[in-house]
Parts: sequence; structure tokens; C-alpha cells
Amino acid sequence: MSARKKIPTTSVGPLRVPLYFVFNLRPVPWERNVPIKTKGRVLMLKAQRTRDYEARIAEATALQYEYDAPLEGDLIAHLTYYLANKIHGDLDNLTKAVLDGMQGVAFRNDKQIRGLNIHVVYFEELEDGEPRIERTEVILVHRKGRARES
Repeated sequence: MSARKKIPTTSVGPLRVPLYFVFNLRPVPWERNVPIKTKGRVLMLKAQRTRDYEARIAEATALQYEYDAPLEGDLIAHLTYYLANKIHGDLDNLTKAVLDGMQGVAFRNDKQIRGLNIHVVYFEELEDGEPRIERTEVILVHRKGRARES
């Protein structure tokens, strides 16, 4: 594995370039936590399917992320889902699972996401020759203006 690069900086701080990620797997919506009773207490455990999907997203993010530390400051996330059909989870739950999986790798905390654009493209809308692979494409960009402390 090659060494990670430092995030490029300028005289006024980190260079703010868009980062692109592609996850070639069918999106899985975030699912409600599961209550588990133990020793008279109720603990909330993340659903196994959600944990597995978030782990796959984290692994794929790490393979695509070239810097040595997560991004700092306010971010805007642009997500595009390419789906075979209109049978899928709610967009907010699909997005939560993706961003939770990227957290800690591409950015420190999903609270840094201060803007969000979500789009869905169904295979029937694609031009001839465009790949028909269920996937999620994410573009992260720094929000304009002064970066706040995370």
C-alpha cells in the first residue's frame, strides 16, 4: 500500500478541491437500531445489515481516499444513486448509511456536512452505452466562506 499524501495547503489554509468517490454496490438504507435487553438495561444496537453496509462503505472510502487525515471544516455532499428500479429505501436513509460509512475516513464527523444534494438516476433514464451498475457517486466539496472548527 502506498503512503498517504498530506492534504495540500496554501498560504490561507488547506487547498479546497472536490473529492470523488464511487461505491459500486447496491445502496442499503440505514435501519433503526435494535433494542437489546441485558442485565435489566436496554441497549440500542445498530442493525447488522446497516453495520455491514457501513463497513463496506468505510473500506471502499479508504481505498479511494488519498490523504493522510480526514477533511476538516464545513462540507457539502453531492450524492447520486444509480438504481436498476424504483424499489429502494427512502433517500434520507440511503444517504445516512453512506455518510455514516464515510465518517472517520473522508471526514471526521458527519456534522461537518452543512449542505446536501441528492439525486436518483434510474437505469431507464440512462443513454445507450452508459454503465448500468447500481452504485453511489459522492462528491465532497468544502463550503464557501470561512471554515469553522469541527
